[in-house]
Amino acid sequence: DMRDSVRGVCPSLRGKRVCELGAGAGLPGIAVAAHAGAASVLLTDLFMHTVQNLEDNVALNNVLLRDVETRVSARSLDWSDQEQWPKERFDVLIGSDLVYDTAMVPTLVTVVKGMLLGEGAAGGGDGDEGGGVFYYAASTTERDGMVEFVAAMQEAGFELSTRAVAPRAYHTNPLHEATQTKCDLHFGGLKSKEFELFEWRI
Repeated sequence: DMRDSVRGVCPSLRGKRVCELGAGAGLPGIAVAAHAGAASVLLTDLFMHTVQNLEDNVALNNVLLRDVETRVSARSLDWSDQEQWPKERFDVLIGSDLVYDTAMVPTLVTVVKGMLLGEGAAGGGDGDEGGGVFYYAASTTERDGMVEFVAAMQEAGFELSTRAVAPRAYHTNPLHEATQTKCDLHFGGLKSKEFELFEWRI
């Protein structure tokens, strides 16, 4: 189920400050908030109507979130405007399918490095190793810029500690009490695409 998927992909989030970049509907961030024991989860996207949708989705998932201590919030974030970046840095960033154009790679790498705790920083949570972690999931097809993104992250000082094909559990229906038909309607690519999971450390 979603709980096992979150724990398998992101095993060390308890007590962490987590931010999802380009959250869209907020599924990964809400799943982390519900099942990973994070201290806080901030869902971000560029457009205010998307942020409103994120807030609505948090409210709709109250059945999953009401019994956890994780603080969940949503806000607008323009990656290219550092004045908009949160003042605090995060232990963990998460994102999925953020790269679709080579031209956006430098901006994404800059915001990831700028918002993560740096090497040797005193972060929170159990089993903390210091420094920040960026968990990233991406389709293996139809994504221009992925080769350049990997190279740019390494050039920026990130260590690619894990790169793996997503397990089959990643493709299962993530919706609470919803049919597979409804899942296919909203997440059509889950069945037809392969995904890679990346763990970047600074």
